[in-house]
Amino acid sequence: MENMHPMEVKYDLSPYVDRLYSAAVKKARDPQAAQDIAQETFLAAASQLSRGKKPENLWAWLLTILSNK
Repeated sequence: MENMHPMEVKYDLSPYVDRLYSAAVKKARDPQAAQDIAQETFLAAASQLSRGKKPENLWAWLLTILSNK
């Protein structure tokens, strides 16, 4: 069994892959650029989550990261 701190929250980003890519395509208007932006967004999100970030609205937070890329 996995040892997890009682207050530790796990975030599953996988349900957001297609939605985030679609948002990136709309923003970049280029599928290759959108792929890169989406990947950079997920990497940034995973990094922040691993350091304890706890966004209230995960989708809105991901879109904010995406917009900043």
